[in-house]
Amino acid sequence: MKKIIYWILVFILLINSVCAIGIAPSHDTIFFKPGLEKELEFRIINQESKNLRLAIYARNELKDYIELPEKIITVNKNEYQKIVNYKIRLPKKLKPGEKKAEILVVDLGNQGDDKDILKASIGLIHQLNVIVPYPDQFVQGNMHVSSGTNNSTLFTISLYNLGKKDIEKINGNIIIRNPLGQGIIQLQTSSTDLKTEKKSKITAEWTSDVSSGTYNAEAIIEYDDKILILGKNFDVGNPLIEIIDLRTYPFKIGTVAKFDLILENKWNRQINNVFAKSKILDSMGSEIYETKTESKDIPAHATKEVSVFWDTKDDKQGDYLMEIQANYLGRVKEKLYELLVEQDKITVKNDQITGEVVKGQAQKSISIVSVLTIIIIIMTGIIFFLFRKQKSIEKTTYSHEEKYIQLKKYLKTKINQGYSVKALRDNLENKGWKGEIIDRILLDIEDEKI
Repeated sequence: MKKIIYWILVFILLINSVCAIGIAPSHDTIFFKPGLEKELEFRIINQESKNLRLAIYARNELKDYIELPEKIITVNKNEYQKIVNYKIRLPKKLKPGEKKAEILVVDLGNQGDDKDILKASIGLIHQLNVIVPYPDQFVQGNMHVSSGTNNSTLFTISLYNLGKKDIEKINGNIIIRNPLGQGIIQLQTSSTDLKTEKKSKITAEWTSDVSSGTYNAEAIIEYDDKILILGKNFDVGNPLIEIIDLRTYPFKIGTVAKFDLILENKWNRQINNVFAKSKILDSMGSEIYETKTESKDIPAHATKEVSVFWDTKDDKQGDYLMEIQANYLGRVKEKLYELLVEQDKITVKNDQITGEVVKGQAQKSISIVSVLTIIIIIMTGIIFFLFRKQKSIEKTTYSHEEKYIQLKKYLKTKINQGYSVKALRDNLENKGWKGEIIDRILLDIEDEKI
């Protein structure tokens, strides 16, 4: 029983600690080379500006090849981030495929170097993927399904050549099946070549004349004498939540990019707790950033904006994919955007929407904001001074009135006890009381006797 309680407390401790820190990037990918030694890094974000004591250790199949500088690190509350450098030393041989190493970061809080805490799986993870090429030809792929206009559906298949040989031609067929598993149509995809350690894509489009509902797409991809099979469910017709638009903001590489995602409720009733998940994929198709938006309640036939963010500090200029998944009522609506990241802008290539940095106007805006800020600070200071002065006057007045009442009570008591007025007066004057105040109190006491 004590052990159960202990683990419950550990679980609560770790859940709370996860909220205090962040990891960027969450994933990194390298290609295997025999005996490769490479230095890598990730950042620990101190999200709540706290003093942190963190345990760091590697796990999974490549853990023995990871070299960490230290097992325990500290982060000062004034440090927004801490850079952790680590080294990977790969062996001369690994089996083909994608290998993973995870570096787990756990906030120890006030705990000691408790090994039981380090055995827990709760914490933030930086994942390193090592792609070991296959000796011949080997393709890995993902299928994305998005809705177009006029009942059209676009199938995009991202392909990655993990083999050591180039592929001259790769294409395939997509079989669409209804909810009963019956095939209703077969589509031919486009074709492409695929160099080793590179990525490409093939597509197919379908204009449907079927009733609304959930369908299944099975893609059979052929290259040389090999076959890759991918499958995915998708919706046909007007979904309850539609992804309408993705808008960018002024941006500069290395900063946090902001996007506005426009969601529309196609249903005739309000849908609550609608949120979106966003994944950024690099040129190799590896996930490098993932985030979740806040939840929104969307009224019937209305639209709502949700903000999506991407920290590009560790990313370079080039082509990326953004996969958006709108989540509602246990369902998912997906849309794929192609992004071109440049020094001063991000272009959403699907819809040609661009957000650019307006340099001249930005400086002018900053100047105006600075002037307004100074004015607000001065006005706040004046108001604060007047408020303090008024409070001081009120406090002084109250203090004098209180002392007047106490002195009056004192004199009445002493006079009733038989002390002479002259002796009391002389004693009070010696203590600093003014004669006119003493006289006024004595007159009040005499008036009360009449």
